[in-house]
Amino acid sequence: PAFRQVCREAGVPYPRTRALLYLSIVWLRLRVRIRGLRPGKGGEPPPRRRIQMDTCWTGLIGTSMLETTRSAAYSARYLWWALEAGEPRRLCRALAAEAAITSAAGIAGMRPETLMARARQIGGKAPGSPEEAFLSCMAAVVACNQGEWNVCLAESGNALTRYTECGSGAGWERVTATTYWLSARIMTGDWKGVITELPGLILDGAARGDRYAAVNLQLLSNSFLAEVGAGRAREAAARAEELQREWGQPRFDMQRFCAEMTRIDCHMYEGDAGSAWLRFCDAQRAMRRSELHHIRVLRVRSEYAGACCAIALAAREAGRQREQLLKEARRFSKWLSATGQLYSVGLGALTGACISSVEGDRQSAETLLRVALTQFKDAGMGPAHALCQARLAGNPRQVKWFAEQEIAEPARLLEMLAPGSWHWQTRTPDLIHK
Repeated sequence: PAFRQVCREAGVPYPRTRALLYLSIVWLRLRVRIRGLRPGKGGEPPPRRRIQMDTCWTGLIGTSMLETTRSAAYSARYLWWALEAGEPRRLCRALAAEAAITSAAGIAGMRPETLMARARQIGGKAPGSPEEAFLSCMAAVVACNQGEWNVCLAESGNALTRYTECGSGAGWERVTATTYWLSARIMTGDWKGVITELPGLILDGAARGDRYAAVNLQLLSNSFLAEVGAGRAREAAARAEELQREWGQPRFDMQRFCAEMTRIDCHMYEGDAGSAWLRFCDAQRAMRRSELHHIRVLRVRSEYAGACCAIALAAREAGRQREQLLKEARRFSKWLSATGQLYSVGLGALTGACISSVEGDRQSAETLLRVALTQFKDAGMGPAHALCQARLAGNPRQVKWFAEQEIAEPARLLEMLAPGSWHWQTRTPDLIHK
């Protein structure tokens, strides 16, 4: 309500319903498509317009983790006004932010690659500027949303370097870049490194009184996966719950989503598939009521967690209950495979292999594991690649990654992330070296 009044005073439209929000996004983005990305005269916008644009920017950032549709509406309007004005700094940021938002949930948006290319063309005219760092930060967000983890790692690392060199960047920008940098390291396999470096980053944020950093560097970075892998599942679950309470947002936002996923992982690691499934069902209902369901990278995480929970529980059940759980798991696996993204297709194949293992179809399980192995290798997902190697080899201790990252109990991690009824030892040891 408070920000609604700010918008009213600034003259920024504030659609009250979801339908009106969608209509405003579609209308503004269609206007941008028709107009093209040609900037206006290049002068500073008049004072009234500057206030409106600053209001939109505040709304864009402030709602990005909770009301993603409203954030997209602010972004689309900011971009339209930035194109009209043509002032390079604002336009560069507008294009990059729009690329990040459309890569998460494209509602009639232009291709993120097109928007980022135009933003770089404009931002490249001022090397060493804060805009250059912001471009790398948003490029990391785009790469994460598209499952390009090596690109995300490189761009987020570059953003942090640029922010340090130019001595600028708002606190949330640096925290965002750091969060994606940590998350990309988890996805590519540097769990040991994240465990080593994260405490220092948290202490640094706490010393600055940066609550946003203290909470989000842990909750949003997937770092609790590394803690679980180190054998500290109960501690990770307790810390996630503590952070979520500290954050204090009653609605189902990204922080709450990540906390719920951590608790589900910890139940699975402890071998309590029943509790994991019940918590997943509750979290999925809350997610569907929220706007996070439209963010593809979060939905991939949720569908994969759901498939793992259903498969682990089905492996212990029989009869109708087992068939119903496998039906749910197949639904999740099918959705994952249909996204077209390398890492998600790999997760679809991996969960499909897990389902086949429960059904006793060894040939299909091995075939799907090989498909997943290739997808994960191409996507740069070291841990997921190692899971497939371990299932094909029949023994995680034959896979280097588990030893290199000092995984405390590889068998437990396998049951958490690639569950099923794996009662055979394959004869394909050569695969673990590929």
